[in-house]
Amino acid sequence: MNNKKKFSILNLPTEYMMLVVLVVICIALCIARPAFYSSFNVSTLIRTISWTTIVAFGQTLVLLTGGAYLVVLLILQLTPFVRLFS
Repeated sequence: MNNKKKFSILNLPTEYMMLVVLVVICIALCIARPAFYSSFNVSTLIRTISWTTIVAFGQTLVLLTGGAYLVVLLILQLTPFVRLFS
């Protein structure tokens, strides 16, 4: 008896499925609009998601260390004022 399951992209875990969808969307945008893959657009996308990535990483560390009180919105609202006076 052969109990091996056949590979199906629909049986992937959610994390991998989100990555697959992201790659498919990027490929479709590159085909539809060649300017999407320009160095300016890629650097703009990276700069845009960098703050969200830093905040998500910080929240993950706080939750892993046992602190559950997250005041991310307050910190994000105060960031422009700190940058103004520095």
